[in-house]
Amino acid sequence: GYVDIPLGFINLEWGVYEGGKRVADIRKADSQVRSAMIQAEILSDTIAFQVNECYQQFVAAARAIDRSEKPVEQTRETYRIVQARAREGDATAAEVFEAETSVTQAEQEYQNAIYDYLLALARLEYAMGADVGCHYFSPHEPTFLTSGITFPADDSPSLLPEPTAAELITPPASESTDD
Repeated sequence: GYVDIPLGFINLEWGVYEGGKRVADIRKADSQVRSAMIQAEILSDTIAFQVNECYQQFVAAARAIDRSEKPVEQTRETYRIVQARAREGDATAAEVFEAETSVTQAEQEYQNAIYDYLLALARLEYAMGADVGCHYFSPHEPTFLTSGITFPADDSPSLLPEPTAAELITPPASESTDD
């Protein structure tokens, strides 16, 4: 007879030139990771810059409201005095008209300052990724805009002072969100 001898085959493959490809793939992946990290850092810096810039505009707008409140009060008082003088015959129609015009201009500047403030607030919230909306607007209380806000001592760009921008956009406690 015949004797059956099992034969086994061993197949070895060695890619002589594939070692360079593997190193190149590793280098490419490493480069992509570094590139993604750099892009993330650039994005983070851009967001931080945008938030800081929006905050500076917000502070400037709040200060503009403070600056425009006093002229409204002063022009209203001047108008009241001119009207009293006109009732007594001591003021001309031109003086009354000029006083009315001054009040209107001062009130318009005040309203523009409020608009600029709300726009700056919306831009700040957007830059921070917050829900845009002024939930605590009260047109009956003009000092609502700046009460409790600590402004930097000067107009130089700086990190956000207390309170933080997140605290500025928090809705008041009177609005319940526990529904």
